Amino acid sequence: MHAEQTVVVEDEFGIDDTLKDDLKTVAGIPDVERVIALGDIGPSKSETPGSIAVATTGTVYPEFCSNVVNCGMSLLRTGLKEEDVTDELLTKFCERLQSPDERFSPDKQDTIGMLEHGAEYVVDEWGFSPDLLTNIENGGNMFKTENRTREIRELVPPWILSHPNAREDTPIPNLSGNHFIEFQVVDEVLDSDTATEWGLSEGDVLVAMHGDYQLTLYINWHYANRHKFREHAALQDKIKLQLSKLLFHAWSGRVRDLPQNWKCYNGSERFSGIDTNTVQGDRYVQTQHAAMNFGYANRLLANCYMADVLADITSKASDASLLWDVGHDTLQRESIGGEEYWIHRKAAGNAAAGKPAFISGSYNMDSFLGQGLPGAEAYLNSYDHGSGNVISYFESNGQLPKTDLSTAKYSLQEARDSDKIKHIDRKPIERLADNVTGKGILSGVAWLRPIANIGE
Repeated sequence: MHAEQTVVVEDEFGIDDTLKDDLKTVAGIPDVERVIALGDIGPSKSETPGSIAVATTGTVYPEFCSNVVNCGMSLLRTGLKEEDVTDELLTKFCERLQSPDERFSPDKQDTIGMLEHGAEYVVDEWGFSPDLLTNIENGGNMFKTENRTREIRELVPPWILSHPNAREDTPIPNLSGNHFIEFQVVDEVLDSDTATEWGLSEGDVLVAMHGDYQLTLYINWHYANRHKFREHAALQDKIKLQLSKLLFHAWSGRVRDLPQNWKCYNGSERFSGIDTNTVQGDRYVQTQHAAMNFGYANRLLANCYMADVLADITSKASDASLLWDVGHDTLQRESIGGEEYWIHRKAAGNAAAGKPAFISGSYNMDSFLGQGLPGAEAYLNSYDHGSGNVISYFESNGQLPKTDLSTAKYSLQEARDSDKIKHIDRKPIERLADNVTGKGILSGVAWLRPIANIGE
């Protein structure tokens, strides 16, 4: 029997038969109760399309999430206005971000604390306000409500924690590909009451951040034989990781359990379901939650560092503060319609009722800031994290004329303005916004216009 499918996408977007077949395949997998395909659904190099949410009961599937756990987005209120964001400010900002101050750079022990306690560790260790935790999905700690029964050394290979690459993107995350740090101005307020409640008004500047982490990628690949790893990793990397995985599961558990662990975490099937009622399933879930904790913690540390840098550059940013942070490649237990499910999200955010929800446009297109609604439960409380596939659809049909506005593009390594990119019509992101607001997933709060984008 196939699970219920809900495709939140308009026919005119031309969702192809391959994607439809992929959704049918996912819906037919044992223990899958619900599949939600959001408006920006599109192909990926891994086993399932992006921009989906899947609900299961007693089984979890690594393939329903990204290879990188808790890749996510955050929004930082800066206290700046558009005219304050000068080339001088941006150049100094990039220079500081290239080599973060040592006091904001976590060491191995900090990394363990971040895995154990998430953003709570950052608040305690760095002396930040505990109020920040209310602005992070799940309060920034997956183990606050679900007990952690295993030590981090049982979940994460110690040699991974000791490797220099484990912290090469802390606190500033990896900015390659579609990841970025972007200065955005509140261009149009749609809900003045909510905007005021969130401390926003037209002309205010926010810093949006989207990034992921090598550490959570390495952790994840020790618990699943993902297609992207099997098909795209270099041979020497495959050999090193498989040896690391074998050694870790032999060292961290009983030797007699190694065959079962290896079968569970190293299968070659397309979808490797893991029973959460088994030792292997419990361990997998706790590992995913430790990795999610690291994502929350590192983004909080990055935002606090960016706020500190801006305050050093200009006194106008002395009150910079985190508006919201949410992961969009996650696995968590949630109540939907009075029933408990495992919710897998891939390139999709958690539409928490009353909380901010950010859908990214592009460096040359507006982004949408919304608020989660109770009606989002009908769609597994999920919304698109971005609009890349819808943009591609409109571009392929020649429907995105350029406008007179532009975004300054900065290279983090070079710390200078590398180009001015003309904006294009925001039809794609408007279509996604109409989709989520029309279905009662989000309400609109504001349109955000990019003015400066910082990438790799």
